[in-house]
Amino acid sequence: MVLDDLGAENSTDWAKEKIYEVIDSRYRDKKPIIITTNLSLEQLKVKMAGDDGVYRTYDRIIEMCTPLEIKGKARRVETAKSKQQLLKELLGG
Repeated sequence: MVLDDLGAENSTDWAKEKIYEVIDSRYRDKKPIIITTNLSLEQLKVKMAGDDGVYRTYDRIIEMCTPLEIKGKARRVETAKSKQQLLKELLGG
C-alpha cells in the first residue's frame, strides 16, 4: 500500500481516525506500507498527534518505515516556469 502526501488531508477527527485505522491495520498484520509526505518528521509527528497528545499513528509509522529524505527542485515549479517561458515566446515577449 502507498499513502501519498500524508499530512495534506484535512485535520478532522474522522480523517485522523481513518488514517490511524489504516496504518494500525497494516502494522498489526505486518504488511508493508510506503508513505510520502512533504512534511518534516517533526511536522508529521505534530500532525498525527491525537486529541490526547499521544503519537500512536506516528509511532507506528516510524517503526514500520525507514525515513528517506529526497531533496531537489520541485518538479511542479520547474514545469510551471517552462510553461511561462513558452507562453512568453508565443506571445512575442
